[in-house]
Amino acid sequence: MKAKRVICVVKGHVWVVGRVADRVERELNPGRKSYHNRACSRCEAEEWNADECEAEAERIRQLKARLGDTRAQAEAESMDPKDRPIDPHAFP
Repeated sequence: MKAKRVICVVKGHVWVVGRVADRVERELNPGRKSYHNRACSRCEAEEWNADECEAEAERIRQLKARLGDTRAQAEAESMDPKDRPIDPHAFP
């Protein structure tokens, strides 16, 4: 297995391209270099670009959803549930 890794270092990886991220996720992350999951056919090298792009897009969606909240609401939601202040208007 060591010889195959040396070939990849000298000649470069031979990538097998897998799943691509959805169009919406690509539009939310325009600066990424690659949107495909891929693996080298010679060694164990893998890149999970589509999964990382989708995770980043989900984080961006959550931040955009919180922009409508007040700062106190956003901080309360990010707290541990047991440390949140008691809301007098919530049903017990």
